[in-house]
Amino acid sequence: MTEAQIGEIVGHIATFGLMLIMLSMGIMLRVRDFINVVKTPTASLLGLVGQVLLLPIMAFGICYLMALPATLAIGLMVLSACPGGPTSNAISMIAGGDTALSITLTALSGLIAFITAPLVMNFSLNYFQIAGAQLELPFIETSVRIFFTTVVPVCLGMYLGGKFPNLETYRQTIFRSGFGLVITTSLLLLIARSELLGSAQAMFAALLLNVSMMGLAYLLGSLLLKQEAQVRTITVEVGLQNVSLAIVIVLTSLEVFEMLSPTLFYLPIAYVTGFGFAYLMRKRDRRAVEA
Repeated sequence: MTEAQIGEIVGHIATFGLMLIMLSMGIMLRVRDFINVVKTPTASLLGLVGQVLLLPIMAFGICYLMALPATLAIGLMVLSACPGGPTSNAISMIAGGDTALSITLTALSGLIAFITAPLVMNFSLNYFQIAGAQLELPFIETSVRIFFTTVVPVCLGMYLGGKFPNLETYRQTIFRSGFGLVITTSLLLLIARSELLGSAQAMFAALLLNVSMMGLAYLLGSLLLKQEAQVRTITVEVGLQNVSLAIVIVLTSLEVFEMLSPTLFYLPIAYVTGFGFAYLMRKRDRRAVEA
């Protein structure tokens, strides 16, 4: 079996896993959740600007300053174009954030990713030229693929969740099944291509993107928002990326395994910093109560 065939099989499995994740998100969403965007325009706008605009700008700055090789640079840019994963909702809740805002931002960023992600990816492919390779990304085809992978499952989940309220009981099972498929395929890929974790540059770039965006989001949130819960949610939502979507995009659209290196480093880093942030926020709340 050739490397291309292996990548295609792994990509299909990861895509199905991501669709299950997005379906589980849709199950707990209702139309009223999107109305929160209107009710809290400053927080919602800040979150979306941070995810859609500031993240790719920060990632590009890191690529430029670190002089990353083209494959790693494109991989980091793809990661930056995949904002707001479902895991951020759980971390936001643990951190004492605004759960409704977190869910809304995750859903909205996922819905518009089918437009923003191909734009960022096409820019990256044009700017960071890979020696000996001419990669092209059909915008319409990529957008349609992301649309059916993210938007359609969310909408289906919303419909099924509204029609069958008891389905929420199985939401966690659906999410874990999808996340398990994505992680399993990633681990299998790592076993076959262990050199993907051999780049110190990729590790530091992933760490820098995560920490700098969490710090910037917390700073902007503290300056522009009045509610501490919203500040915490913005920090988590802007700081933690949708790793599952990044993996699927690289495997199915770009098909260059080396581009996965920053994302595979980012996965454990985001868990450490995300839960570390939640722990510090909870610790601060306990001290406030004791005082």
